[in-house]
Amino acid sequence: MAHFCKEWEKITSDHEILDIVRGQPIEFDTEPFQNPPRLQSKFTDAERAVIRSEINRLVDKSVTVCTQHEPGEFIPSIFV
Repeated sequence: MAHFCKEWEKITSDHEILDIVRGQPIEFDTEPFQNPPRLQSKFTDAERAVIRSEINRLVDKSVTVCTQHEPGEFIPSIFV
């Protein structure tokens, strides 16, 4: 959404909204950690198709991006 900041600035000067559009950093009190990822959940073929479709929609909208493994990464179980 950050690439739409200029368009949002045309319709609002609300700093809270503009901060959301720009992306808000998450402030942690301690470094997040993750136990080893759980075993992959069992999904039916139909469920896997819906999940894949939704992930593709998020990628297409640039809400999420494909990445490479990095030190300290946190992997939600849906992506395992």
